[in-house]
This record gives sequence, structure tokens and C-alpha cells, in this order.
Amino acid sequence: MEMHNELRDTPKTGDDSNPALWKWLTAIGVLGFAACGGGYIAYAMKKRRKDGAE
Repeated sequence: MEMHNELRDTPKTGDDSNPALWKWLTAIGVLGFAACGGGYIAYAMKKRRKDGAE
């Protein structure tokens, strides 16, 4: 029996497309989420003070 190993051209499975872009998008998303949470907290505190004054 004779065997031959063939080298096949296989596609790359990893994504190496600009990791800096993904880091920036993640940072912007986290900051946006934190800003929305901070805005909601400020709104809730203002509403609580208004309701308590009456």
C-alpha cells in the first residue's frame, strides 16, 4: 500500500480584521450604556425629590 499526503489550501478560520476598531466600538458602547444609566439615575432622583416636596 502506498500513501501520499496532499497539502490542501484551507481557509483561515480566525478573524484578524482590525482589532483596534472592535476595542473602540466596545468602549463607545460601554460609555454610552453608562451615560444612559447615569441619566436615568439623575431623572429618578429629581423625580423623587419633586414627589417628596409636595
